[in-house]
Amino acid sequence: MEQPTVGRIVHYVLSDGRSAGEHRPGIIVRVWEDGHGVQLQVFTDGSNDGPQFASGLYWATSVEYDDGGRPGTWHWPERQ
Repeated sequence: MEQPTVGRIVHYVLSDGRSAGEHRPGIIVRVWEDGHGVQLQVFTDGSNDGPQFASGLYWATSVEYDDGGRPGTWHWPERQ
């Protein structure tokens, strides 16, 4: 697996709200020592994703990697 680094764009899987399970872009702001856990600044679709995301930004902390797309995790963007 590619190693995450600060500044990379990844996908975060929303864990709640109207759009739970959908992917949103996030920028890595910190990588944990294990190389898999990260802190993310996630760009949401504002209140369309739910009231807790109304600002358009969501601070996701201690997020684990999961290429299966489990809610509340991150993964590399899918290739189209």
